[in-house]
Amino acid sequence: MLLLPAGDINPHKPFSLHMQIAAICVPQQMLRKMRFSVAGLVFLCSSQIGALVVFPDSSEVKHGMVTTEHPGEAEGSRQPNMSDLLLKLVEMENRLTAAENQAKDVQKENEVLIDQLKYMEARLRISEVQVETMNAKAGTKVAFSVGLGGTGYYGPFNTDVTLVYPIVLTNFGNAYNPATGIFTAPVGGVYHFTVYHHSGQNRRSDSMLYKNHDQIAFISALNKDGSYNGSNGVILQLEKGDVVYVRLMADSWLWDHVNNVPHHGSKGWCHFNGILLFPE
Repeated sequence: MLLLPAGDINPHKPFSLHMQIAAICVPQQMLRKMRFSVAGLVFLCSSQIGALVVFPDSSEVKHGMVTTEHPGEAEGSRQPNMSDLLLKLVEMENRLTAAENQAKDVQKENEVLIDQLKYMEARLRISEVQVETMNAKAGTKVAFSVGLGGTGYYGPFNTDVTLVYPIVLTNFGNAYNPATGIFTAPVGGVYHFTVYHHSGQNRRSDSMLYKNHDQIAFISALNKDGSYNGSNGVILQLEKGDVVYVRLMADSWLWDHVNNVPHHGSKGWCHFNGILLFPE
């Protein structure tokens, strides 16, 4: 606010128009920076109105009108309408408030768009990982065929035992462990397993295919009149890490023979086989 020295105030002479404007007008740039409240603007204008009041002590009342000591003063030098100035200031305040509200609305919309973009980026990353996983699974090749080996009888035992097939014919993916006889699924998917066993003459041969701790398929061979073959096959859906193996049941026998004669030999009679049909 502009303060005028007390000695400069003449109650018989109004301020000049320039002094009045300088005293009450605040530049628009200052208004935007300082952000006067409506109450502050009202107080400012009210104080200026009080400073601009001219008391007609030495004025002459002629024909019902109050005149000053300077009748020749131009009509254009009259005091500005303070109510109009106040209305304009209030209008500016309202416009600035509206602009601020619009800016807040735009900011909220931008925040919503940013959240949507982050969500889409997260979904895209998940899809990329899924595609990478599917490609890796599609490139996985799993197949094995192993034999019991040896010459003669295997067993019997007084308890069930896990069969170890040490003769490895194929082992793509190295999922079969020839030291333990256990196959471990490297990827989830659908697999096909087969078991072929041969019993000796007048011997009973019973065995069981397991998935983890569950009995899946029974293989039996018994012929009192001579040797006999038993076999079975299943298709299993496995998760990564599931295990499949064969156990010879108690009091059972197996007979195998490996003939390494060139062109006339064989890799035995007892085999355990598995292959990945398709990954999931």
